[in-house]
Amino acid sequence: MFHSIFILLISFIIVSSENLNGIFVIDSCECNSPNEKCDPNGPFIFDQQRTSVAVRYGAVQVGVGTLGNNRLDLYLNQNRCKGLWNGKTRLAELKCQHQGGTVCVTKLRCVSGLCLDDTSTGISSATKITMIFVVPLISSLFMLLY
Repeated sequence: MFHSIFILLISFIIVSSENLNGIFVIDSCECNSPNEKCDPNGPFIFDQQRTSVAVRYGAVQVGVGTLGNNRLDLYLNQNRCKGLWNGKTRLAELKCQHQGGTVCVTKLRCVSGLCLDDTSTGISSATKITMIFVVPLISSLFMLLY
């Protein structure tokens, strides 16, 4: 019984992730070149569907990427960006490689939307269905082994 509960809790921890749906603005931006600017400042609209993220500036899509284990991997404004999403501070910190070798560290702050919600888990219905069938199977296997 203990193994079943343990496996169920681990499954929820592994599958759960923060929800990035919302509106973000640039909180800070530092580049290793004085010629590079971090315009526009926002607002950027993040639309997360499971592990994929789309970023819009107004009606124009300016980025696309993935989110997994609070790690962001984006192609944003024609630049390759990697970073972390911190659900406690509501900041996405991205390190972007610009054309010409310039590197900028940009912090995007969530100002509106589900990204502010403390209880958002981003668990999709497909994940719930998978967990309903897979977790009992794994639990049963552990019970047989012990």
